Order: sequence, then C-alpha cells, then structure tokens
Amino acid sequence: MRRVMPFLPVVILASCLLACAGGTQVPPSEHCTNGGDDDGDGFADCADPDCADHVACQATWEVCDNGGDDDGDGAIDCNDPDCFTAAVCQITSENCINGADDDGDGLADCDDPDCASHASCQITSENCSNGADDDDDGLADCDDPDCASHASCQTPAENCSNGADDDGDGLADCDDPDCASHASCQTPAENCTNGVDDDGDGQADCDDSDCAAHASCAQICTLSEGFESGLVPPTGWTKVSQSSYTWGPADAATYGTHSGSWCARVAWDENLANQNEVLLSPTIRCSGRSITFWAAASYTWAITEGNYDVALWVVVGDWGGGDDVALSGGILAARGAFTDWDWLQYSFPIPAQFNNQSIRLAWQYVGADAADFYLDDVALQ
Repeated sequence: MRRVMPFLPVVILASCLLACAGGTQVPPSEHCTNGGDDDGDGFADCADPDCADHVACQATWEVCDNGGDDDGDGAIDCNDPDCFTAAVCQITSENCINGADDDGDGLADCDDPDCASHASCQITSENCSNGADDDDDGLADCDDPDCASHASCQTPAENCSNGADDDGDGLADCDDPDCASHASCQTPAENCTNGVDDDGDGQADCDDSDCAAHASCAQICTLSEGFESGLVPPTGWTKVSQSSYTWGPADAATYGTHSGSWCARVAWDENLANQNEVLLSPTIRCSGRSITFWAAASYTWAITEGNYDVALWVVVGDWGGGDDVALSGGILAARGAFTDWDWLQYSFPIPAQFNNQSIRLAWQYVGADAADFYLDDVALQ
C-alpha cells in the first residue's frame, strides 16, 4: 500500500518549517483595532497592554455639554469630575422671576432663599378692597388682620330708624342693642288722658299701671245706686236696648222696691219678642272689691218655664267688644229655688285680673215670653 503524508495546517506547517530550519517561534502581534485577541493572551484591542501606546487606545477627554460619556468613565458632562472646572458646569445664580430652578437646588424663583432680598419676592402689603390675598397669608381683604383699621373694613354703625340691619348682626333698628339709647328707640311714656296705649304694653291711660299715681287715675271705688232719681239709666249709667221693652224706672207704689221710692225694671215684652236689654254702670277702678245688689224676679217664668235670666258682666272698653267677662251667666238659675218676686241680695267678687283697671258692670236681661226683672240698691263693697 502506498504511504501518503497527512495534511497539515499552514500554521503548523510553517512552525515545522521554522523548527526544521532551526529558528525560534514568534507569537503574532495584537492588532489594536480589529476586535480580536490576536496574540491569544485573553485581551482584545485596547484592553490588551500591548496596545497601550496605540493611538486608538489613548484616553478621550470628556466633552462637557454634549450629553455623552466621551471618556467612557460612566459620568456624563458636568457629572464627570473632568468637567468640574468647565465654565459650562459652574453653578448658575437663581433668576428670581423666570419660573425656573436656575441653580439646580430644587427651588425656583421666590421659593429659593437666594431670592429673599429680590424686589419681586418682598411681601406685598394687603390691598383691603380688591378681593385678592396680596400678601399671600391665606387671608384676603377684610379677613386679613392687616386690614383691621382700614376704612372699608370698619363695621358700619347701626342706623336706628331706617329699617335696615346696617351693622350686619341680624338685628335692625330698635331691635339692635346698639340702639338702646337712641331717641327713636326709647319707650314713650304713657299719656294717661289721651285714650292711647302710648308705651305699647296693651294698656291705655288709667288702665296702665304707669298711670297709677296720675291725678286723673285716682281710684274710683264708689258705686252706690238706689235709682232714687226716678231716672233709668241714672246719671253716669247707660243702656243698650233691643226693643222698647227695656230698662226703665219702677215706683214703690205700683211695683214695689227693695228700699226707697224707686228701682230699675225691665218689663217683659207682651208681644213675646226676643229681648236683650243691657244696663251698664259708670266706670270703676279699684281692687279687692265685690259688687252687691238686690233683685226680684219670677222663679216660675225664669226657672220653671226657662224663659228668661239675667247675666252679670265685667265690661272692659265698649259693651260687646270681646273683652267682657261674665261674673255669672245667669244669676237667677244660679240662685236655686226662690219665691216669685221676693227681693234677694246677690254678691259677686270682682276678679283680681281687673284690679286697678277701668271697668264697668253690666246687667243683661235675655228672654222671650218672660216676666219682669227688678234691680235696686247696687253697691261696691
């Protein structure tokens, strides 16, 4: 069999040739720009010390304002120590009116202490009438204590007679305590003789306790009437009649009296019409008194038949004005059993609510198909 020499790679062949020629083997040199480890020492290009002097492996200076890491040390522009002295990397003074953080301390314009003395950052005095918080303390206009003495922030005085709440406290005119001493808010004194409730307390003239000492309001505690004048109503008395069968005089000889020659009488209407006949005393004004009188009537027609009775009233003001108070709704019915035409005495205390008030007493005869009623010797006791 023919023997053939095997193929050897060129490098081995070259080595063999060198060896065979008796020379020294020289390792290949590192190529500093091809990205390979040419000399097989584990370092490529500029990472290989063999390339330290190669122009491609000289250190590059950092460019301080291009946004790149030019020298490959991981620090860019002004963050690279190489740029600390560069003009572009010097700290900039804060511009206090441009809205920017010029010196890079996280604070812009007047929020930066560097601007404390800047004119635009001085505290502005509060304008007390423009609706703005000028001094930036969170309070505007009159809500800011700086405006306490400003004319526009003064509470207006209450005008006590214009119907308005001038000082804004919810009270107008005389309802406002500020007006307590104002002339228009003084309670007028009661005029005791003009028929008017001057001081607004619901009582006029002598009915008002303010008039108790007034000469015209002296107590009137005298009432004594036996109708001996033969006139009904007598002087100072009045009557309110519904028909011609009303209050009139009656003499002792014809009708009989309790005492003396005359008494007052209501005749029954023979036409059987309804009767409502009132006899009112003069005004009295006193306290702690009772009214007494004598009366004669028919028990038969008043009680048995139920055809009439007489009510006794305290009258305030005019009769029928709504302020009248009944002392007895029916004096005959309240009396109980009695004999026809007997003279009987009646007495009723005047309620304390009428003490020192001007009042009158009223006898009211009400009935139809009734009988006479006689009244005599009325007295205040």
